[in-house]
Amino acid sequence: MGAYSVYPDEYRPRHLKSTSLFRLLDSHYEEFRNVYDERFSKRYGFWRPVTDEVVGKYKQCGDPHFGFASIRCKECGAEYLRPFSCKCRGFCPSCSKRKSLDMAIFLEEELFSPVPHRHWVCSVPKMLRLHFLHHRELLTILCRCAWDSLTMFLHETLDRKDVFPGGIIVPQTFGGMANWNPHVHALITDTCRDREGNCYPMPEINTANVQGIEKLFAGLVFRMLLKENINIPHPQKGSEAGHILRCLQPGMGCLTMSKTPRSLGRRKTPT
Repeated sequence: MGAYSVYPDEYRPRHLKSTSLFRLLDSHYEEFRNVYDERFSKRYGFWRPVTDEVVGKYKQCGDPHFGFASIRCKECGAEYLRPFSCKCRGFCPSCSKRKSLDMAIFLEEELFSPVPHRHWVCSVPKMLRLHFLHHRELLTILCRCAWDSLTMFLHETLDRKDVFPGGIIVPQTFGGMANWNPHVHALITDTCRDREGNCYPMPEINTANVQGIEKLFAGLVFRMLLKENINIPHPQKGSEAGHILRCLQPGMGCLTMSKTPRSLGRRKTPT
């Protein structure tokens, strides 16, 4: 499919106020906002101020009363008014779709190298997910844990510290049932490069390698939570988590551990 065939040839304005989402928010949002702290904050975390901002922008999306652009064709003279959109990523269905298409075109045409890529998904167990709900700043560090675990594996496998893959890493906070499920998506090249631009192919990854990366990610997540003074039980001596942390000390191997906490790391089929 051509990159530019994803957009229609003709602009078709939306009728926002007739959609189910708009009617739902218009009828019940204020009531939901007023009872949230009492009924939902304990389970779903504090009310985020950005929510009011996003919903407010969405309710103005495509409404010419809140601004529009006059568009005129120089060749035929046709003219029409196009209302401004809210550009709310992840909430407005129309703007999210447009942003996804723009991002896909940018990745395909400008960013991706013509090499194979591998899709990784790194998740955390349910007992730790609540900490990310109340400390959203940890999501950025969770992405760093995923990146570090992959690069540490590559450095040890290739026996080089100066090579790195290319990658795009983003956090996601919900699962298939719209439940709270913080995890990381990573799209990583199967080719590494050094600072001179020399290429090094990714080694063959088997089950033992995946288990090693899982353990690396698990240990980095535990270390991150402890460093941030998150109130979690400290790994006991002789426990799996304690063994992971000790194996992350400088000079210790990271791919020789036998038992894997599979709930701490998960790999999907390469794409």
